[in-house]
Amino acid sequence: MYNRLATRAGPPAYQPCVARGDEVKSGQLLFTLERESEASAVRQAEKNLAQSQSQLDDLMKGKRPTEIASLEAQLQQVQANLKLANDDFARREQLLGTHVISREELDAARMQRDADQAQVDQLSSDLETAKLGGREDAIRATRAAVESQQAALDKAKWSFDQKRQFAPTNAFCAGHAVSSGRMGRGGKSGRGFAAAGKFEGCASLYRRKFCRKLKPARR
Repeated sequence: MYNRLATRAGPPAYQPCVARGDEVKSGQLLFTLERESEASAVRQAEKNLAQSQSQLDDLMKGKRPTEIASLEAQLQQVQANLKLANDDFARREQLLGTHVISREELDAARMQRDADQAQVDQLSSDLETAKLGGREDAIRATRAAVESQQAALDKAKWSFDQKRQFAPTNAFCAGHAVSSGRMGRGGKSGRGFAAAGKFEGCASLYRRKFCRKLKPARR
């Protein structure tokens, strides 16, 4: 009894790993197919997953210590500017009554004070946000992207692994066979040769296939 293990590829894509007459152990690698495109897909999927995971990690932990330190330094500077602006406005407000300065000069001092106060408020808010993690909606979206990229990677790895065929049982390699045409019912090819046993891993319609015939080992 023979088992024929088939693939739709041929040389140079088809690379046998055992020769005719070799004794084959169950689980032994029989042949491999060219899989550079699948390997490239795996590498790209790994890269996409790493990027999404990095974005999620950043959202979960908030800003880096150096970024927080920079915001704190900026806040200290604008707070100092605000103190000077408050002192200048108070002094000019007193001088207005003595007619030493004009109303326009006092208004300019008030505008500068208000602008410095707005900067303090904005940087204080930015610093508080930086110490927190990302927004919940952003975290959910990025986590979903990570899960999607993981699924894509799993699929790419599965396709990569399908380009190798292993022996389903202990056997002897009885040789190679090449056929062109349509595989018919009952495991027989439409032309070229009649297939004994069954085909594993073949589509029902194809133009070209390379088969590894396995003869069960004698006990």
